[in-house]
Amino acid sequence: MKDRDIIAQMVQETIDNQNTSNVLKFKSPEDTETFNVNFNEIKKCYTLTTDSKKLEIPMNWGPFKNRIATEFTLSIDEDDDKFISALSAFLDKPLYSIKIKFQNMPNAFEVKKTSDAA
Repeated sequence: MKDRDIIAQMVQETIDNQNTSNVLKFKSPEDTETFNVNFNEIKKCYTLTTDSKKLEIPMNWGPFKNRIATEFTLSIDEDDDKFISALSAFLDKPLYSIKIKFQNMPNAFEVKKTSDAA
C-alpha cells in the first residue's frame, strides 16, 4: 500500500511541476484548411486557385518538390520552407495547418521525345 502512495505522489509532483512553455499547441483537424491544386502541363507548375486568387507554384519548390502522393498535410511547426507563411500572406489570413489535394499530377514516367526520331 505504501508503494502505491509513493507512486501517486511522484505522479502528482510531475504533473504539478510540468513546464507548459515547451508544449506545442495541438492543432485540431478543424484548424486545417484544404486546398485543391492542379498541375499545369504547359507551364510545368502547380496552380492553387481560391474564389478570388490564383497562385502558381513551381513543381520543384519546397513541399511540392518530388511529391508523388495525391495529398499531404503540412503544419506551420514543420514547414521548413515557409510555404504556409507565404500562403497566409498571399491570402491575407492566418493559416496554421493546410491539406493539399492534387487534382492531377505530372507524369513522372514521361519519356522526352527527341527530334532525331524518324
